[in-house]
Amino acid sequence: MGLNFSTQLDHRMRDYLRGRADELLNELRPQCRGQYAVAFLNRVWNEVEPRASQAPQLQHDKEPREMEQVISEGYVMQHVESRKKLKERYLVMKASYHLEYFETKEAMQRGQKADGVVMLSGYVVLSSVTDYRDRLSQSWPQFNGMADTHWEEQHMNCPTSYPLYLWHPYRPHLLLCFHSAEVRHIWSTRLADGIRHLNTVLFRKDLFDVRAFLEAVRVYRQRKGHYGICDLYLGSETEILSNLVMEDLCPVLETQLIPHVRGAESKRKQTWLKLLLKIRNN
Repeated sequence: MGLNFSTQLDHRMRDYLRGRADELLNELRPQCRGQYAVAFLNRVWNEVEPRASQAPQLQHDKEPREMEQVISEGYVMQHVESRKKLKERYLVMKASYHLEYFETKEAMQRGQKADGVVMLSGYVVLSSVTDYRDRLSQSWPQFNGMADTHWEEQHMNCPTSYPLYLWHPYRPHLLLCFHSAEVRHIWSTRLADGIRHLNTVLFRKDLFDVRAFLEAVRVYRQRKGHYGICDLYLGSETEILSNLVMEDLCPVLETQLIPHVRGAESKRKQTWLKLLLKIRNN
């Protein structure tokens, strides 16, 4: 097989991966039904015999913003994978905490559709090349191809002294470059707020069906030998299920696909990221 990642996912492999995903979801369904029944009975019990609320009585929630309200915007240098270079983009973050980017500020003001939208849940903000490289070394498969530094030169070579990396185990990474430490700090804070908000969207819902879903995921992972709260629990129901599927499929991809990808290490890394993105989107 060559370097074209689409050739790695032939019909046989796609059917196999789809079967693995269906098998996982089928195993999770009984857990969801059981936990749903337990959560429903707990809700009825609480209605029959109300228990004292554990919430602080003197604490008030912050007034929510309008979802379309812009909370941060400005020009930033962003690495564009399709062009394999850094390009100035106009970044906009609204109160919905979705990160949008446009070709120009004028394009945003004219109401044009954003060139791209980044769902921030599950991302990690890193301001150090060393920290980003460490994250990558922990997440890459063991490549045995010809070593080179081409990928690192493209993705870590910020033209300023103020880079910012957004890392995710199953989504495209973002490299942003700023012209001052102050601007980087502002964006870093905003991005961290957005990530924290979207990560906990389910945990902030006081709904018995949400609690049942999260408990079902926890029990399912425990039966697979995985314990504790981890990054898989971040985001919406769909994102959490997608993370579970990717956790199950990544070992298969590493053992069955990566050995057949030829070429320099940088090319193999690009192929790996594209494989993950294509499978996750499907």
